[in-house]
Amino acid sequence: MLEGVALSARQLFSSLTDAAGFRPDWLLYGGGGARSDLWSQIRADCLGVALHRFSYNDVGCLGAGIMAAVGVGAFSTIAEAVPAMTSVQTIFEPDPKRARRYDRMFEAYVKAIDALKPIGIIETDDPIR
Repeated sequence: MLEGVALSARQLFSSLTDAAGFRPDWLLYGGGGARSDLWSQIRADCLGVALHRFSYNDVGCLGAGIMAAVGVGAFSTIAEAVPAMTSVQTIFEPDPKRARRYDRMFEAYVKAIDALKPIGIIETDDPIR
C-alpha cells in the first residue's frame, strides 16, 4: 500500500515537473504520513528526490500561519517567511540502489492504469495522464 501511494505521488510529481519545466532537487515535506520514517524513505526513493521533513507535523496550520504572517506584513513574501518560520527535522535522500526497482514498478503502475481505461475505471480525459 505504501509503495502504491508513493507511485501515485510520483505520477503527480512527474506531471507537475513536466508542466513547470523544472525539477527541484528537494521538497519540503510534512503531514501525517511524514511521521513514518519508513514511508518517508519509500516516497523519497520512489520520487527520486530528497524530502526535507518539517520539525512541525501539522503543516496545514503551519502553512496558514505563514500566509497570515505575509498577509499582515511580518514578511514580504512566502519565500522569505518559510525559512524563518520552519525548520527541517530530517532529510530523506533517495537511495540510488532502489531507483531501478521503482522505475520498473512505475512502468507497471502506468500500464495498469492504461489497461483500466477501456473498461471505464479510469477516465481517458484524466488531466493527470
